[in-house]
Amino acid sequence: MARFQLPGATIFLTILIWAAADQLVTETDDIRAKIRVVAVTNSNLVVQPLRGAPELFSIRISGRQSEVRKLRDQGILRLNLTIDEFHTLESEIGLRKLHLRDEIQGIPELAGCVVQSVEPPTLDVSVDRRIEVSIPVRLRPGAMDYAVDPTLDIDSVRATLLQSRYDELKDSNPNIVVDAESYLREQPEDQPLRFSVPLPLKAETDVGTLAIMSIVPDSVTLRATLRLRLVHDTIPAVPIKFLVSHTVNNRYLIEFRDPNPILTLSVDVIGPQDAVDKLKSGEEKIFAMINIGTPNAFADGSYQFLKPEFNLPPGVTLQDNQRTEVEVRLIPRSQSDIGSPLNTEPP
Repeated sequence: MARFQLPGATIFLTILIWAAADQLVTETDDIRAKIRVVAVTNSNLVVQPLRGAPELFSIRISGRQSEVRKLRDQGILRLNLTIDEFHTLESEIGLRKLHLRDEIQGIPELAGCVVQSVEPPTLDVSVDRRIEVSIPVRLRPGAMDYAVDPTLDIDSVRATLLQSRYDELKDSNPNIVVDAESYLREQPEDQPLRFSVPLPLKAETDVGTLAIMSIVPDSVTLRATLRLRLVHDTIPAVPIKFLVSHTVNNRYLIEFRDPNPILTLSVDVIGPQDAVDKLKSGEEKIFAMINIGTPNAFADGSYQFLKPEFNLPPGVTLQDNQRTEVEVRLIPRSQSDIGSPLNTEPP
């Protein structure tokens, strides 16, 4: 029986000798690693390597053969170097020089090994803090013509940003600016407008721009009413139409003081662009209408100045201080004139 137990014992002793050798024999080797600097979880720290920092580091480690071999076999290691409050005082921010041999000694990824050296030996980082402050929201109305001036539903937001940048610019009048004109341009006129406007992640200051990480709320409501834009133009050859009763038309003729009267007027109007364009093109027609209700005012045979009325489209008016009066009188018709037609109504 003992003869068959000897090989098993030999194997067991061999394993013990190998394990003891692995524990006693140390190995030293150089491995390559990328080191990612991160802030401790649930803190307001913000840690970043400075621009131009090396991407790869050479780390000389020593330890049990199996541990060193395992790290070497992974190729390029990716190590997380956590920065916590022990690296910076509560109110202290700025540049730090991290001595990497001490910093990465004992991190979980290198457990079981001793860090002998790191090349390059140091890493420069910036340490900052996220803070939350109130930033005013300012409306820039622009040069548009408003019937109701633009307004916002809030005047400030809670902004999260870097303490270092805020300390630098907090006395330079930081404001989050909403440019009303960029949202209201090409919008309908003469009706209430309402927009939800996303806020930019930046504040304007007197000396520069202040970057913002997040804001609450992240949008505002913009309200305004644009004034109806009016244009001035001239409508030539507006026909004059006399409105008279059938009885007056049978008894009287209308005589102009001007020996060569022109039965049209040129009038200057003000109104919305589309309405005035239709008048200019003839798509919409207007008339100068003179109402002669009773001939009593003309009983002495004198000439009278009569001011016409115009059938202008909605929103269109005559410009002030223009003369449109027509000077006429009524004269009795002769027997041969009775029954002669008089153009008294618009076509």
